[in-house]
Amino acid sequence: MRGWRSRRSSPSATAAAGPSTPAPGPTASASRAATSLVRTPSVSKLFNYDPTAHDVVAVSAEGYRACAAPSGAKVYKSGADRVTLALGPNYFISSVPGDCQAGMKITVTAAKQGRIGGAS
Repeated sequence: MRGWRSRRSSPSATAAAGPSTPAPGPTASASRAATSLVRTPSVSKLFNYDPTAHDVVAVSAEGYRACAAPSGAKVYKSGADRVTLALGPNYFISSVPGDCQAGMKITVTAAKQGRIGGAS
């Protein structure tokens, strides 16, 4: 099963995700472990995926660990969803049964300029 794919880009660019094009960089999919990306704040994350097979839900750290979306959580289902990142870690899962447990989840950390990768 193919899922989200993330490409690393410059800190001011949007991280694109999509199952159709192989790209360098980390991938979150049912066959791989969860991935973390670092981005500067005020940047959005673009998720491209097959909306008939997956969705995207922003969750808390606990929801990420438990693979559980809280009641009333915003569920993105268009297949091309842009989500603005908050400063710090941002957690996303697929709420389709079995997806998250199979590794369809990602943490995207937005850091202040000059703080990416631990630089001060």
